[in-house]
Formats: sequence, structure tokens, C-alpha cells
Amino acid sequence: MQRREPSSIASVPEENDIAVPKLNVQKISASSIRMNWYLDRKMPTDIFLSIYEVHIRGHDFPDQMTSDEESGHGDYMEHIWFVDSPPLEISGIPERQEYKVFVRALFNVQGSNDMRCTTLVTTSNEEITTQINPLIDFLTRPLLQVTRIGIQMAILSWKFDDSIDQSLVKGYRIILNSKPTEILPPNQHEYELRDLKPDTKNEIQVSVTAHPDFVGEKISEPIRIVCPKRPQPPTIQNIPTEKPFSIRIQWNINDDVQDEITSFKIFLDTKLHGEIETNGRQSFKYDFTKLKADHTYAIYIKAFIGQKKLAGYGYQCDIESNISNELLLKCAAPPKGTTPSIKRMDRNGIEIVWDAPDESGDGYQILNNGRAIGKSLPVDKRRVSINNLEVGNRYSVQVVPITDQLGGTALRKGEEYDPDLHGHYLPGPKLEVEYTDLVLLPTKFWIENITGHSAMACWSPIDQSMSTNIQPDYYELSIWGDKQYTREQPKIVELSSKVILNL
Repeated sequence: MQRREPSSIASVPEENDIAVPKLNVQKISASSIRMNWYLDRKMPTDIFLSIYEVHIRGHDFPDQMTSDEESGHGDYMEHIWFVDSPPLEISGIPERQEYKVFVRALFNVQGSNDMRCTTLVTTSNEEITTQINPLIDFLTRPLLQVTRIGIQMAILSWKFDDSIDQSLVKGYRIILNSKPTEILPPNQHEYELRDLKPDTKNEIQVSVTAHPDFVGEKISEPIRIVCPKRPQPPTIQNIPTEKPFSIRIQWNINDDVQDEITSFKIFLDTKLHGEIETNGRQSFKYDFTKLKADHTYAIYIKAFIGQKKLAGYGYQCDIESNISNELLLKCAAPPKGTTPSIKRMDRNGIEIVWDAPDESGDGYQILNNGRAIGKSLPVDKRRVSINNLEVGNRYSVQVVPITDQLGGTALRKGEEYDPDLHGHYLPGPKLEVEYTDLVLLPTKFWIENITGHSAMACWSPIDQSMSTNIQPDYYELSIWGDKQYTREQPKIVELSSKVILNL
């Protein structure tokens, strides 16, 4: 290349608002460096960047060294490159020699007259390239690759050719966006890049050295990890559902949302419940099923942008939105039956009664040992007799409120209750009946001859014509009413089957 004098620019006093380049120099190999820089502040609107000059000065350069401009200055030579933006890699530098490098930024300042333009210059910090440890020549540039990508994170690993002697490696250094960050031990070959900021581009490299002080290092090719802009969460709302023990929600993607949302994650009580891919849709519905009737559930969703491979050595990581609005909901459930109680028990069977549930249905069905008995009862009838019971057996009795909801399968006489088939019906608690050792109760009980200090307790005797297995051996009379005996803990008096007691 033709030699000529270096560019000469009239000296203009620098102002405090003129940006200054901040230079960083990396050793790529024994004969190559990578120069990267940035301006330390934003430019005023009337100042425009014209070009950068990259300078390198030294005592000796090879003849094949190429640049945009070169010159001699007595005891040193200088090469200059004109570039529009960083970075710049320079190859062919003689090994194990020191060079001074710096960057000059040239700005045009628009004057009050559009025909007149002033040029300003700022100069970066000067960096000295250090001599390279000869052992670095036996190492190659690490091969950096992406192992796994997650939410605002990426795991990277690196390796060498099998011919490399691993004992020469004294450490690794992570370089993020051209700035050295962490130093890693020689036995570590993986690094997690985490907490990536949304809407950023991150260039990561790893360097290897054969000297503990990183005197000379070889740097991998860069990998670019793009973290997308955080998507906006949608607004969810509850909508009716015909399914029992379920909740249904819906939401939409607004037409003005430009996020590349790939799916939505649905959470139930802070735990991930499911995920729906968008597949180009704008409207979504989601059902939660097999829920508990008396539980209040917290529901929210997150919009999700998934990872993907970009051009070259670029990758996009996952990112999710903040949580949407939270809904506190109970599932749609049929009325639950109440616990029945025995009104009467005799040799013909039992008579039960029950209270109306909190939410009324359209009637009732009775289950005996899990099977429907008799016809359904109207909603205003809460008393029924259950006959044809055998003495010595055990029975479980339940009351089932029935509704006319769509999709329900009716309980038919003799049919066993199936939660999956009869999900629109919710049986109440079981009443366990021991239909054994059956004894009839007196049909009447009254008090006679009440005086200041006595009374006579009377009851009707059991019909002696009844079977002997329902005749009592004795009666128990409960007495309470003073401080010593209460209704919960009365005085119990055993009486023969034929007796009148004066109190």
C-alpha cells in the first residue's frame, strides 16, 4: 500500500458533551488482536459521528501487514484503519512484541449556517499489547457451543481438539459483550449465563490461557444470545361451564400486541397446571376439572415466548410475562346432600329424615349401600322409610340432591352410583346403620303424680306378642337437672322390664 502522511485534522477545543471512545483489546492468538470500543455518552442532536480511526504503533511490522494508511515516525511505525463501527480484528502482528493501540472518533458539528461544518476529535485510552506466553501457541481457540436454553438463561460449554494437552490450560475467562467478566478454573468446561435482561443482545466468548495471569490468551468465536422483549400478560375472566367440579376461563390476545407469543402457561394455586400453544389463534379457553367443591382456587396465566435458533451462531432464549390478573374461584358443583338421621327403627325397617342442603336441587335420591333405591323424591319431601332390611346386616345410607343440569346421567333404581357417570350428583355423608340386636322403644313416655319431692315416670310396655329378639331385657332411665347430672352426663338407672319408679 502507498505510504503517505497520517491524517491531519485541525485542533478544535473539546467540549464536555463530546463522547469519548472506551477501548478494550483482546488477544485472539499470538499474531491477532480484537479491538472493541463504545462511546461513553450519548451524542447531542447537532453532533454526528463521521468515522473512527483505529491506530496501532510499533517498532516492527511485517511487509504483508495491510491497513488503510501507514507511516513512519523515526523510531516507530504506525498503521491506521478507517471504520464505521466496532469491532475490528487485526491479524499479522509479529509475535511476542508490544504495540500501542488507540481509537480516535471524528465528529461533525452542524453550525448555525447549514453550509458550514466543524469537525471535532476525541481519543480513546491507549492500550499496550503484552507479550504472549510461548505456551499459548500449543493451545487452540476453544470451540464454544450452546448446551441448553431456558427462561432468560443459557448454558454454554466448550472443548478442544483431542490432540491438545489439557495440562497446559491454566484457566478460562468469560467475555460478555467484549468485556472480560468471570475467571474459571481449568477443570470447568460449562458456564450458565443467567438473568438475561429482556430486549437485549448478548455476545459471549470464552478465552483460554496457559498462564495464571492471563498473559496471552486465545478467544473462541462469539455466540449471540438474544433475550426477547418481555410479553404483555393477558386479562383472564371466568365463564360458565356445564361440567361439575370444574372452572373455565377465557382470554384474548389484543390485536395491537406485537409480541411473538408461542404459548400460555396456566397456573392453579401457584403450580403449573397446563400449557396452550397459540398456533396463530387470538382467543383461548381452558378448563380445570376434578376440583374440590369447597376449595377456593387461585388462578392466573403467563404469556410465553419460546426459544429458537437464529442465523449464524445466534440463539433466542425463552422469556415469560409477569402474571396476569388473578382470579379466586370455586368450582361449579352440584348441591351436596346432608347427613340423614334415624327417625324410627322397627322390624319393618328404618325411617330417616334430613335437612335441606345450602343449595337446593330439584329433588332427592336415596342410596343404600351405594345403590339407588325407590323413585326420586320431590324437593319438599325430606323423610322416607327404607324397608326390607335384614336383621344382622350393616347398611350405609346417603341422601343425594338431584338436579336437571344438562349433560347429567340420571340415577335409576338399583343402579350403583358412579362418580364419573353421575358427576352432576354429589351424595352427602354416609349414615352407618347396624341393623342388628333390634329392640323396640316404648311408644309413649310421660310423668305423673308430680309433687314437691317426687314424680312418677311412666312408659308404654312392649307388646308381648312381638318376637323375643325385639323384647328388652331391661330399661335405662336417664335423670338429670341438678348440678351433679347434666343432659350430656346424666344419672343412669337400670330397671327391669316391668317396673314403675317413684322419683
